[in-house]
Amino acid sequence: MNAILFAAALLAFGPPDVQASPESTTQLYVKTVPAGARVAVDGTVVGKSGKLFNVAAGAHKVSLSLEGYASEERSVEVRDGEITRVEVEMKRQTGREVVLSYVGESSNDKRSFADSGHAVAFQRSPEMKSIVAVKLFCGRYGYPEAPDENFHIYLLDQNQNVLEQVAVPYGRIERSKLRWQTIEFPAIAVPEKFMVALWFNAEATKGVFIGMDKNVTETHSYAGLPDKGAPGKHFTKVEQPYEWMIRAVVSSEEGKQPTNPKVKTYEDEKADDTESTEAQPEAEASPSRTGGSSAMRTWNDATGAFSVEAQFAGVEDGKVKLKKSNGKTVSVTLDQLSKEDQDYVAEQTAAKSRAATPGTAATATPTAHEAHELSHDNGTMSGKNSIAGGGHAVKFKVEGDSNYVTSVSLHGSRYGMPQPPREDFHVWICDSNFKPIATFKFRYSSFTRSDPDWKKFTIKPTKVPEEFIVCFGFNPQATKGVYVSHDNKPSETSMIGIPGRGSPQPFSQGNWLIRCKVEKRSETPSAGSSQTGTE
Repeated sequence: MNAILFAAALLAFGPPDVQASPESTTQLYVKTVPAGARVAVDGTVVGKSGKLFNVAAGAHKVSLSLEGYASEERSVEVRDGEITRVEVEMKRQTGREVVLSYVGESSNDKRSFADSGHAVAFQRSPEMKSIVAVKLFCGRYGYPEAPDENFHIYLLDQNQNVLEQVAVPYGRIERSKLRWQTIEFPAIAVPEKFMVALWFNAEATKGVFIGMDKNVTETHSYAGLPDKGAPGKHFTKVEQPYEWMIRAVVSSEEGKQPTNPKVKTYEDEKADDTESTEAQPEAEASPSRTGGSSAMRTWNDATGAFSVEAQFAGVEDGKVKLKKSNGKTVSVTLDQLSKEDQDYVAEQTAAKSRAATPGTAATATPTAHEAHELSHDNGTMSGKNSIAGGGHAVKFKVEGDSNYVTSVSLHGSRYGMPQPPREDFHVWICDSNFKPIATFKFRYSSFTRSDPDWKKFTIKPTKVPEEFIVCFGFNPQATKGVYVSHDNKPSETSMIGIPGRGSPQPFSQGNWLIRCKVEKRSETPSAGSSQTGTE
């Protein structure tokens, strides 16, 4: 999984595997889905996709090839002193495909299991060799933003032995009314009789409804989990005659042989992340915008399932170097980072290139950072509250434009089990209509299970309008949550709500002890530049 690969990269330096050097700032970044395609530039093979390559500025022809996929070719103009991106979704070259199905096009009912999974038994024809996708009549529910975890697809033989386990980011299922959604994966060989099972680890605030077709006289559908029950009886047929609306797409192509893995639970996967990368409250500081090191910021992997607090320390041997708060520097490949982080790397690389080249025109650079903290509270805690099904929100106001929120602070404490849950809470920066401008995630363990205290969280500088809202969401339950402190002053700015769930409601007991730091960032052109503008 990308998240695990990202985590592993944070533990140790990997050997150089790209054609790049720290002296070069004119580079080509090639990303393919799936990754690992062979990359040729102007007819010369330079490596595999997902890496940075040194190239001369100007026009180039990029050719891509990957076994089982159609070759692709792109013409690209590489810009001097910058990282130029090429992103291609490869089209699979498949044999004949057939969709196996027992159901119609619409459902009569739906169901989500908290402690079980949905499974359907299929039988392919002899000429079909592998499975390449599953189709689900489904819809995700819960928070608007998908949880930072995977759901699981299990492929089993007719004796319910696990042939393969496929981890899929929750975000692949849209939060919508039930409709057909397709999950593709590389071809996997299956026997003529096999089963497809799904597990979503559903809770009140997140899960997936699977449609049910009740217009059947017999069923091929089961409920269960591959690591529960006696061998061969992990799954049992549903009692009433209905079918889960799950289809299997099989192909005549030869798929990879199953690995017969040991079944991994959600806790097993989290335990694989052997180094903690929890976002911790930051010491009081204003992010650095100039000089040798970049600001401490939250970096996310491409799946959104893993994050780390670190400074950008440059690109070396084709890998992005990140310096964490403990002083350790780690390296990751560019394609392991989110698109937002990739853009940030490109921006930082281009800026340093311009600064190092005398006499070249430069884009506008910030010259003044006027910072101040916004608050409505009196600084005295008179009570505390945890909002089940909601969040803690405060509206702020600034004057003019070019205002950026750089950090948020909250006075509170964690409650529940002694060990913090292995999940994130959310911070939303919203406009005055409670529409998110940016979303940030921090680990629950940022809060201690002790007396309330101030916690500060540095975020990527986020431009805000004159009126904006800061909202914290902790998804509290009986066994975990965060008490947020409030004063006893009458408030017209503190609210209860979660973005995407309607308008926030007033909080009548006082002001939430929630604050934010705002910087006004005016810019003027650098010497030799005719450009003006704001960040």
